[in-house]
Amino acid sequence: MSARISAKRAPQYRRAAYWRGRGLTEALVAILVVRYREFRAHFGRNPDPQEPLFFAVNGSSRPKPATANETRRQIMTAAAMTGVDPRPLLKFMGLVVTPRRRRRP
Repeated sequence: MSARISAKRAPQYRRAAYWRGRGLTEALVAILVVRYREFRAHFGRNPDPQEPLFFAVNGSSRPKPATANETRRQIMTAAAMTGVDPRPLLKFMGLVVTPRRRRRP
């Protein structure tokens, strides 16, 4: 008897095929361009590959990763500036806040 290992499949929204035609690429590119420009304006240089584009705005000379709420706010602001729908990117990054469903009695 052979041992079968069942690999867990990624949730559907984490697979590339799910996002085709849903606006993720457009939203991602537009928002990252804005965040890249914000980084340059804030720190006066281009970001290194390991530095976060979603960073906490404080008086530090080095970028620190933003919290989930700060990241969500930065995505929403960049989306408003570029006119893209932020929902695909928020969902992809796991930052969507969904209301809890009430149980029916």
